[in-house]
Amino acid sequence: AVVSTQSVEDDSRTVLNLDFISDSTSNKIRNYVKQNNLPIKVNFKPTSKLRNILCSNRPYDKRVCSINSCKICPLIVCNKDCEVKNVVYKIKCKLCDQLYVGETSRKVHARVGEHLRYATYPATPSNVSQAFAIHYSSCHEGLNPSLEVDVLRIEPNTVRRKIFEAMFIINLNPTINKREELDTIKRFIIASTEEF
Repeated sequence: AVVSTQSVEDDSRTVLNLDFISDSTSNKIRNYVKQNNLPIKVNFKPTSKLRNILCSNRPYDKRVCSINSCKICPLIVCNKDCEVKNVVYKIKCKLCDQLYVGETSRKVHARVGEHLRYATYPATPSNVSQAFAIHYSSCHEGLNPSLEVDVLRIEPNTVRRKIFEAMFIINLNPTINKREELDTIKRFIIASTEEF
């Protein structure tokens, strides 16, 4: 596959960068260029190794959280990886089984930590307008939060992540989400699709 072509200032030949396939293929290409006197300089770059493509060279090892006394990992239903980013997630209040669906580009640890803080301290002035503060002050006043977190989707693309969030909100009908959040998501999706 051709990666790029460029002109070399001190040489009139065009540089052709190709993925390395094998020595015999490289030699055939170089010989063809030489025999036909083509003004091309061929460079071969190593291709990605399967080991580098996989997310981990030991994917079945259980990951250990790097945060001492992590309060988030025990809340996560599967995977137990609080350091994953770019996710759509669901939080269930285990006291009443009501749901919240959200998305974040940040680590799950940071975002779920905020929700836990809002639920733990709902009366704090900076928290009172947050969905979990409202839920815990109106439904579970004085009780310690009991939350369960599930990563529903990992999606690095912001627009697609927000679309997945909207789809999960439609399918799961979470009751902890605030109405304004849902309206904001709808406006974002409409604005994003108008660009296409």
